[in-house]
Amino acid sequence: MPALQDTLLLSSARQVGPRAQRLREQALLARARLGEIHLHVSALHGQLLSLGPFHPELPDARHRVWRRHTGGRAVAAGEGFLAITLSLPQRTVLGDSLRPEQILNRGVRGVLAWLRTMRIDPVYPGLDFITVQQQRLAHLGFREDPGGALLIQILLAQTTSLSETMLRLDQIDPKGIVPSLVWTPEESTTLERLGHSSEAHLPPNAALGPLGSAYAEILGLGVGVCDASSLERWGEEQIEDRPHSKSVDAPCVQVEGRLGPVVAALQVHEGLVADIFVGGDFLAPPNFPEKLVRALRGQPATPDSLHRILHKLFTAPDCYALGMDATSLEDLLVRALRAAV
Repeated sequence: MPALQDTLLLSSARQVGPRAQRLREQALLARARLGEIHLHVSALHGQLLSLGPFHPELPDARHRVWRRHTGGRAVAAGEGFLAITLSLPQRTVLGDSLRPEQILNRGVRGVLAWLRTMRIDPVYPGLDFITVQQQRLAHLGFREDPGGALLIQILLAQTTSLSETMLRLDQIDPKGIVPSLVWTPEESTTLERLGHSSEAHLPPNAALGPLGSAYAEILGLGVGVCDASSLERWGEEQIEDRPHSKSVDAPCVQVEGRLGPVVAALQVHEGLVADIFVGGDFLAPPNFPEKLVRALRGQPATPDSLHRILHKLFTAPDCYALGMDATSLEDLLVRALRAAV
């Protein structure tokens, strides 16, 4: 498929299952690598829990879990939400010299513009939420490939609040495998609660028009249309992009990052790092955990060694983990080391 870098392709789908949504995300990434710019709006069916790529597996609840390609927190999803996904060949489409921590600031602007047409006063305070009157209306996340392809995702609460997250975790993950912060109902809102009943019940194809216009104007692009079913076929043809959710046979420790809990386990054999796991609520390139394993495996299992390797790793321009930095990750891994020995 030829690159269409002057056109924003639009597509939508409703009553989508978690697997079909994941296939469409794979297709959006694959086509972004070819130069395509695409906005896809979907509505998933069912009362789901959405996990990022760095959360542990819930094998007994796979039919109720939507495993996103984008990082971030565990959140409620499915009925009552719009999933808005923007795929780009490079972050430079959003602006020159953009740093990772600025990606969501630029990527969310089309949704903010649409909300303002409803006379809503949304705020993007940074990190991973849109708020209205200091209540959370949408969850944000992104994934950036090593080659640059970028997926930005906004989960907008139409009639179901993000505060449902705690209930879904209790129902779907009763053993507490997935770490999460506690949210209260007063912290979140919906379009319906804000008095916008018509927009709260808009299907994806109706929401696509104003959202597409907003993003096309912001990005300075023309508009084209794409058949959503072709995305699923493209996704089927891609190599399955498995989440980094393995476990390590070692005690697990947890700290609170800027987005939420981050967990780690470190296995030691004969004084050397044998294996490592880091997971939870953060935003990072998909190969970040593998880079961490390659850098640390076989190295001395000492705090000084961890310090030296981590700070060297984080100096690379394509190595980042939003929600934690080298210092906080070092603190987490030192705790994991002490638990292991």
